[in-house]
Amino acid sequence: MKIINSEWRQILELISILLIFFSSLSCATFHSIDSRVKGNCDITSKQSYQVLYGGTKLNIHFITADTTRDRGGYAKLAAWFGMLDFIPSFLMDTVLVPVTIPWEVAGLYSDTKCKETK
Repeated sequence: MKIINSEWRQILELISILLIFFSSLSCATFHSIDSRVKGNCDITSKQSYQVLYGGTKLNIHFITADTTRDRGGYAKLAAWFGMLDFIPSFLMDTVLVPVTIPWEVAGLYSDTKCKETK
């Protein structure tokens, strides 16, 4: 019986480590959810942040951003972080679909305005 318990414990430890790893990498997903909760506006569209696959959308924006006027190299750095964070954000967004679909639908019918960040 101890063999089964130790095997299950190792499996649970591996799952816990993977969940912590992927949740720490998918920071664009948590940024979009946090910004929606706080009521902040998306910089590019001047609307509230999209929650349904919001982290994936944010990473695509980072990857495809125009870097011709980038003087400090920050857009290129953001593109690298967007590429690194794309898969974990996509996975986390997919896991959160059952939560974010009703949230997005409720957001379509609400009259709340977002606050522009400076």
